[in-house]
Amino acid sequence: MARKYDLAEEVKAHRYAEELSQDEFWRRLGVTQSGGSRYENARVVPLSTAILAYLYLEGSIDDTDLLEAKKVLGRT
Repeated sequence: MARKYDLAEEVKAHRYAEELSQDEFWRRLGVTQSGGSRYENARVVPLSTAILAYLYLEGSIDDTDLLEAKKVLGRT
């Protein structure tokens, strides 16, 4: 059975460990600070954002990957 993954708690733990503000962390994923705050406080995260955050937190993608994707998509 797969373990329950608490995205909000994982994000908070990562942000604190890396000394990142909500804005610094969520902006990487294309989310505003206010949106990230809501996600960290029990609002349902859209599946696409949750998957992206999960992959980032698990190390499957990194800042370089995110920047490259933004560039390719014209969202720099």
